[in-house]
Amino acid sequence: MKPNFEYLVNRRLQEWATRQVAPRPAAPPIVVCVSREHGSGGAVLAALLARRLGFQLFDKKLVEEIAAQSGAGRRMIATVDERAQSGIERWVTSVFESGAFTDSEYLRGLVRVLRAIAAHGDAVVVGRGAQFALAPEATLRLRVVAPKAVRVTRIAHRDRLLEEDARAQVREMDARWRAYVQHHFQADIDDPAHYDVVINTGCYGIPASMDLVLAAFRARFGYVPEMPLGNASATEEHAPVRSEGAGVED
Repeated sequence: MKPNFEYLVNRRLQEWATRQVAPRPAAPPIVVCVSREHGSGGAVLAALLARRLGFQLFDKKLVEEIAAQSGAGRRMIATVDERAQSGIERWVTSVFESGAFTDSEYLRGLVRVLRAIAAHGDAVVVGRGAQFALAPEATLRLRVVAPKAVRVTRIAHRDRLLEEDARAQVREMDARWRAYVQHHFQADIDDPAHYDVVINTGCYGIPASMDLVLAAFRARFGYVPEMPLGNASATEEHAPVRSEGAGVED
């Protein structure tokens, strides 16, 4: 049974509260943003990466639900101190007044939630244009891709589809995500300049892709957190990882 939305939100809030009273290393809050092509394995890689780093995983559906439900969004934002809340509001006001993003109540709520997540750090965020909404200096922005033929084969196998139906699904989802980013953030999701690392899982597979991301993390921030005790190996290509609340989508 999938955990319900309230359970997931409460779990995140409890983990943040625990961290505030527990001793922590003197490291800035860090977020890994994962943007991916449909069928590239990006959601699987994100889940494995969160497990390996001991970070919280925010999949796109969970972030979307939090942003859509104003009460949940307010609870998230209320967990950061007043100075951080003021900074979030100043940034949101300035970015929308500048015209950099398409102004809407939906996007303002989404950006506030993403900035609150970033204020706590130790998070992996999948999708929703997080790479555009968070400060680059404290973010590792990852784009996961694969050749279309590889992605079609993966989707056909995963969803037990005919190849032509899998190809149509890949084409539709790619177009949907491209349009989402273009509409809300006025950006090209495929432009590599928006990312710190672009990884082709069709070439490297998941285990080697994990190694590359961890190497990039170390190069960017100067360290990699030790693997939390009790976590399974984060390089198992076929590990049964599922993203809470939604399941692995690609």
